[in-house]
Amino acid sequence: MQTWSPQPIPSEDHPRSLVILFDGRCGICTRAACWLRARDRHGRLRLIPNQRPGIAQRFGLSREQVDREVWLIELGSGRKLHAGAAFNRALLELGGVWPWIGRALNLAPLSWAEEAAYRWVAAHRARLARWGILPACGHPLEDCSSPSSEHQQTP
Repeated sequence: MQTWSPQPIPSEDHPRSLVILFDGRCGICTRAACWLRARDRHGRLRLIPNQRPGIAQRFGLSREQVDREVWLIELGSGRKLHAGAAFNRALLELGGVWPWIGRALNLAPLSWAEEAAYRWVAAHRARLARWGILPACGHPLEDCSSPSSEHQQTP
């Protein structure tokens, strides 16, 4: 069974690291974060709940942006991707068949279908909570003290 464990925020001296900000109050989002972390053989992905105090601002994002969708930040370049593009970029870091899938999902019409599916799940994630796991913000060592504006989950 997948469970969440907090990760430290990488420092700027780890330019090859990728930070992924996700909704730590969402069980589905936490399950996806655990899934990525379990397949990250090289330890490049840092999955952080967007509710950690100051984390969105540290990467130049607003509360509204991080509440709406997942974000991936490449520390070396500062490049930011969101929604399906963020997930696809994360897939490129995994082993096996996942980089191929990430590349394929960036091509139309697959990218269009992926974005539509992403938007639907994001809009309905509160109702889909039973498919998730205990949200990251439910972990006693995770600091999620900043308020989330919309999509609060209950386990």
